[in-house]
Amino acid sequence: MESRCHTPPLRRLGGANASPGWILVTFHVATAFLLCLSSSALAVNTLEVPSLEVITNTQGVAIPIRMVNDTALMGVVTPLVIRNTSGGAFITSVKGSFRDRLPPGGPLSDFVFVNHYTSENGNCKSDEPGGFGAPSVIADTNSQPVSASPYAILFVRFSTVSPILYAGADESGSLLLTVDIGDQDGTFEIDTTCIDPTNHLFWVEVGPFIKEGIPATFTKGVVTVLACACPFQADFDEDGFSTALDLGSLIDVIFAGAPDILDRACPKTRADFDCDGFATALDLSGLVDYLFQSGNAPCDPCLLTAPEGMVPASE
Repeated sequence: MESRCHTPPLRRLGGANASPGWILVTFHVATAFLLCLSSSALAVNTLEVPSLEVITNTQGVAIPIRMVNDTALMGVVTPLVIRNTSGGAFITSVKGSFRDRLPPGGPLSDFVFVNHYTSENGNCKSDEPGGFGAPSVIADTNSQPVSASPYAILFVRFSTVSPILYAGADESGSLLLTVDIGDQDGTFEIDTTCIDPTNHLFWVEVGPFIKEGIPATFTKGVVTVLACACPFQADFDEDGFSTALDLGSLIDVIFAGAPDILDRACPKTRADFDCDGFATALDLSGLVDYLFQSGNAPCDPCLLTAPEGMVPASE
């Protein structure tokens, strides 16, 4: 598809040859570019946040953000907001990082920023209230504590002499949020936002003389936080008790390849008697001891903050 901008090549920024088709966008990295909206790329340049389910108090949840670009890029500006939408569900910490097609030292690595914002007090929405203002943390890829919703992160990468980002599609997501989940259920969303002065979701295309701006299509993600519930730990037949029948089912899982069951709101499978993350002969020994030698009851996966993660559900 042909671009809707038909101005001749510019020899310098601004000047008599500049037409109204060119607009000036100032990025947070204090670099100004003349940008032309290219209609040829609007339908295939995408940024997608997945929707997923997690359990309360889960730590280190990886939320990959996958980008697809049909043309070479020399800059990526991605402001994101994390916002509670129901219940009390939210995060207690967040880390922003790059990977996949944007690893450290890879394409677009001359200017790299991951800024954090806690106050939605900006004026970047066409000079109207809204968006985020001054950053609370600048250029930091370490995990940051989060105390309240909403919370914003600005991902920025630009190239001056480093390699450009060629057209392609992420496999695992070039942008990554790693979050710890709080203790309340509900939902929160990850959406795009704007950050002062004029940082909106925008990619900068490599052009023959100057750079062309590409607004990418964004898909937000909704994270559903479930209250932890593991009513059938070592109780395969769901009769409310661990019995010799469940012992037989555990043997089938460990030695006969029977499927292990992961209940929707439980972080461990039913065969994981000791909550170490695996179904092994140790779980078999634990269930035998419990059934026939008054040993410990199956662990409670919802109480894994106890020492060694072994918390009997009952004595």
